[in-house]
Amino acid sequence: MKDVILLRLADQIRSMRAQRGLSQSHLAAAAGVNRKTIIELEKGSAGIALGTVVAVLESMGGELSVVPASKPTTAEVQSLLGLEPSPTLYDRRTTGQMAGKAAHILRRVSSGRTTKPAEPPAGGK
Repeated sequence: MKDVILLRLADQIRSMRAQRGLSQSHLAAAAGVNRKTIIELEKGSAGIALGTVVAVLESMGGELSVVPASKPTTAEVQSLLGLEPSPTLYDRRTTGQMAGKAAHILRRVSSGRTTKPAEPPAGGK
């Protein structure tokens, strides 16, 4: 779980830096650390001092907060294991296939050609 938490922190710091339009060099200068430290932090390296993490976050107007850990997502597990991510629901092929199937179902429903389970005869077995 420790690795997942470090990866989440790294992703949040990288995302915050990008949202603020900062390069790694600019962030490093603002936080008073070297660029290598920012690179290691954004990789999720475990050897960075907590004070350094706080300094980097403060230089971007952020803070560190502690929340209960959640289970890792499939993408996080795949990343930890070095596996290729599997296609998601947002993959164009998958979305296209789902849209085609949904359109087919809607056509069947609107034409009244849906199959319904047989109802038991009234009043008996």
